Amino acid sequence: MSQQGTAIVHWRTRRRHNATAPFEVLPHRWVAERTLAWITSYRRCARDYERLPAHHEAAVYWAMITLMTRSLARPR
Repeated sequence: MSQQGTAIVHWRTRRRHNATAPFEVLPHRWVAERTLAWITSYRRCARDYERLPAHHEAAVYWAMITLMTRSLARPR
């Protein structure tokens, strides 16, 4: 995030290999959807409870910190 509170997003599009195939699972999309599902499993991130976007951003950071520390602390 920049100091003005705006984010720069870069979009990449992918062409389908076979135009006749109706559906193809894209691995990057699956990773993004899985991560968003993990974030919304936390109550404060499931709905828009916060008044300010910065408060919601902090809740998302807190959820991801919790998720990452649990995955790193898990015995292998």
